Amino acid sequence: MRKAINERKFKPAEPEDLFKAFQLLDPENRGYIMKDDLQKAIMEIGEPFTKEEVADMMAVACDAETGKINYEHYINLLIAKIPEDLNVYSIVDKIDAARLAAPKKRRLKSIFYKD
Repeated sequence: MRKAINERKFKPAEPEDLFKAFQLLDPENRGYIMKDDLQKAIMEIGEPFTKEEVADMMAVACDAETGKINYEHYINLLIAKIPEDLNVYSIVDKIDAARLAAPKKRRLKSIFYKD
């Protein structure tokens, strides 16, 4: 899911709207919903996600032992932005560019003695 958001396939809703949507699924105001409840809501009334996207979402959102989704934590995961600098390839490109731009080291002898 996060991959889909990062690839700009889906734009996440505002955090407040996401929170309200989760609260609708949590009438007892427990702070969490069950995995089955979210899956059902997504498939019946939500955006048209593929089964793979729903599985990815559940893998990130759901506590594997309890089947609970702490929705405040999950919303924070959805809205967190990954800086482009965390892309390994862009870091390598920056290092290579800096290395090429740096003056070449010369031996002390070549500075004082010309051939």
